[in-house]
Amino acid sequence: MAALIRWLNDQARTVFSLDIPSGAAADADAVAMCAVQATVCMAFIAWKPVHWTGPGRALCGERVLATLQVGRESYARCEAVAEVLSLDSLPAMPARHGAAHKGHFGHVVAVGGDLGTGGAIALAARAAQRSGAGLVSVVTRPVHVSGLLARAPEIMVHGTDVVSCLAAFEGDKFTFLVGPGLGQEAWGQALLQRVLRAKSRAVIDADALNLVARWGVQKLRDLTECVISPHPGEAARLLRCSVEDVEADRLGAARRLQQQSGAVVVLKGQGTVVDDGSHVVICRHGNPGMASGGMGDVLSGIIAALLAQGLSAGDAARRAVILHSAAADRCAETKGQRGLAASDVIPVVRMLLND
Repeated sequence: MAALIRWLNDQARTVFSLDIPSGAAADADAVAMCAVQATVCMAFIAWKPVHWTGPGRALCGERVLATLQVGRESYARCEAVAEVLSLDSLPAMPARHGAAHKGHFGHVVAVGGDLGTGGAIALAARAAQRSGAGLVSVVTRPVHVSGLLARAPEIMVHGTDVVSCLAAFEGDKFTFLVGPGLGQEAWGQALLQRVLRAKSRAVIDADALNLVARWGVQKLRDLTECVISPHPGEAARLLRCSVEDVEADRLGAARRLQQQSGAVVVLKGQGTVVDDGSHVVICRHGNPGMASGGMGDVLSGIIAALLAQGLSAGDAARRAVILHSAAADRCAETKGQRGLAASDVIPVVRMLLND
C-alpha cells in the first residue's frame, strides 16, 4: 500500500479521495508516514477531525461533504466531537446604541513589549483598538512609548521599568492582554504575576504562556472567563510533551489544557481549535500565508477587544478566531499568500466586524 501511495503522489493528475485520504486517521489528527495527497476529498455522512485540523488537513485538498441522505434522527444518536465554524455561521454583532460612549465598550490593557520586541505589543494593541474596544492602554518598556504613540495616537501608552503602574488598572472594567513580546526575564515575570493577581478577565498569550509553562499551569488561579492562546510549541511546553504529541491529537491537547487551566483554550495552527469546556470548535478558515510573525499577536488583540465588549470568553475566542482567519483568507485572495503580514489583516477584521 505504501508503494502504491507513493506512486499515486508522484502522478501529475487529479486525485480524488473518498471519505479520507488513505494513510490518514479519521478520528484523530495523526497522519501516517505515507498518505495520499488528495486534490479533492469527499467526506461521507459527516466531517471528521482530519478534514479540518492538524497535519491531515493539508492532505485533503478541496473538501466536499456528501451526507448520503442520512436522516436527522441518525445524527441525533451520535455525539459530535467538535463543530466546524465559518464566517457565515457567526451571528452579527449587535448594533451600537445611539447614546453609546467609549466606556460601554471596555478598556483593554495590553502588557508586554520587552526591549527589542515592542512591535508585538503594538500589533496586539492596534488589533484591539480596530476590533472595537472603547479604550486601549499599553504597559511596555519606556523606549517603546514614542514609537507606539506615533503609530497609534489613540492608544494610551505607559512606559515602565517596574510593575507599580499596573496598580492603576484594578477592577472589573479592565480586560488584560498579557504576553506579546513580554520576554522571559524578571521584568516580564513581575508584570505577569501582577496581572494574574488582579483576577480580571485576561487573554494570556506568547511569552506569558512560556512563563506559565515554567511555573506549571496547574498552579495558576482559576482562569474562568480568561483565554489562553498557545501555538503547538507553547501547548507542548504547557503539557510537558512534544509538539508531535500535540499535533497528533489536537482536540485532545486542547481538552487537557482546558481541564488543567479552566480557561478557554485557543490552540492555534492548521485548523485552530477552541475549547471552552463544553463546546469545541474547529475553524475552517485560514491559509499558509498566515505563517508569519505577529499573526498570533493580532489574534490575541481581537480576542481581548471582544472580551472587553462583554462577550463571554468562549464567544470572544470563537468569533475572534473566525474573523482573524477569514480576514487572512480575504487578504490572500486579493494579493496572494506570500508576503502576507499580520498588520495587513487588521483593517479587514474591522471591515468584517462591521459587515
